[in-house]
Amino acid sequence: MFWTVVLYVLFASLVILSCVYRNSRPLSIAIILFMWITYGWSSGNADFGVYSEAYYGVDNGGLNIGFRFLYAIFSGMGASYRVFLIVFSLVFLAILYFAVDRMTDNVAFVLGMYLFFPYALDVVQIKNFAVVVFLSLATSFLVGKKNEKRERPVDRILPVSLFALSILLATFLHYSAVIYFILLIPFLFGKKTTGIVTGVLFIGLLVLKNTNLLTTLGSLILPDSWVSSRMHQGTDVGAGATFERLTRVVFIASVAIYTYVVAFFCRKTDAGDAQGSGTEYRLPDDPKTDLSGAKLAFIDFVGKANVLLLICFPLMFYSQELYRIQQNFLIVNLAAVSFILEKKTNAPKYHKILLFSVTFLVSLFLLHKLILGGNTLTVFRPFFENNVLFGG
Repeated sequence: MFWTVVLYVLFASLVILSCVYRNSRPLSIAIILFMWITYGWSSGNADFGVYSEAYYGVDNGGLNIGFRFLYAIFSGMGASYRVFLIVFSLVFLAILYFAVDRMTDNVAFVLGMYLFFPYALDVVQIKNFAVVVFLSLATSFLVGKKNEKRERPVDRILPVSLFALSILLATFLHYSAVIYFILLIPFLFGKKTTGIVTGVLFIGLLVLKNTNLLTTLGSLILPDSWVSSRMHQGTDVGAGATFERLTRVVFIASVAIYTYVVAFFCRKTDAGDAQGSGTEYRLPDDPKTDLSGAKLAFIDFVGKANVLLLICFPLMFYSQELYRIQQNFLIVNLAAVSFILEKKTNAPKYHKILLFSVTFLVSLFLLHKLILGGNTLTVFRPFFENNVLFGG
């Protein structure tokens, strides 16, 4: 009981401190250490038994080729599932730290808000956590706090290649990650093109819902068994499943509102927007806001990417799990928020206060939704109360 209370207090303290000391390196390391302890020594959550049984070969039919490969390496060395989880979480949290540090100086803020929500979910959903990490890494290769100027098409070959490699690795660990290849559109094209593509995909996905064309195309890219098991989850559902879908639509809407509010305030500081230069990879430095060209380019990318990720709405009719499309992008959104909240950014103070309030309150709402949505005993409480390092 004592250590459970300690974990609750540490959780709250780290989140609050990250909002105050947003660029503190020691605090960032402390958050990563807390994440590692609560991940590597986690137990008793909703999916722990599923992944554990798969590791010991009881049933690994639902695993992607990447996880089967990792499981084979560790089990071949005689390591237990606990050892695998400890090493896996350490390596992937290190990659996450590296990725966030490439995107922003305010690493503590981004990690703290991610810890607030939805980290507890990702401790349960190991495959999805792998996607979050590689998506963050991939984005950091495209845009970031110090990315050099790349005006010529040839200069984009390396970042695009590294992005593609990262998403490919994520796809080996979770097939749904393949959808993030579309984020090359807001990187390579401007706002108008991104908007048109979003509209076409949005309408097209709704129209294709009544055909088998998308399922057929998906089978050509991904294993047919995975496509058939996932892409038909949105059909022939009962009242209970319909209510669950509506609940997740509310979930997505709340995330979307958050990201669009972020984009709105980012646009307010995007000096290049007025001149139509938002389509360039790196915008010129803006002396009015004290935001570098690299940061403005990051904000521009995030704004366009959030519009494109609206396609998660029609995709939910194919699989309810695809609500995570925008959730997995939250770390990137938080990095964009952190630029506006910097003291040296001359955005109006009320903009900063309102933006921070929206960011925190939406995260609080989503955490509240997680706790009241039937996940208290399977996700939230096990995160604090079932840690084997402290006798849980």
